[in-house]
Amino acid sequence: MRTPNSLTCREAVDLITDYLDAALPSPLLTTYERHLTACPECDIFLRQIRSTIWLTHRLALQPAPPGTREAPLRVFRAWKNGDQTILHDTFDI
Repeated sequence: MRTPNSLTCREAVDLITDYLDAALPSPLLTTYERHLTACPECDIFLRQIRSTIWLTHRLALQPAPPGTREAPLRVFRAWKNGDQTILHDTFDI
């Protein structure tokens, strides 16, 4: 239940981008951080989002191995042109 100085979990999730961007006004920031302290699930969710952002940035720094883009495109084009065997040959299904 929400009181004037509290947030629901749904509201906390909706505000997570603003929180991470340091764009929450001071009173709302205090309320948000109070919610995180009291709600382990939202705190875990915030940590997962931060980890995802960190991992995504690390991946962006790594060059993709040769063929990374070409192989899935080749499979998709073959499938789109009606070659159903490409899925079985490629993925052992």
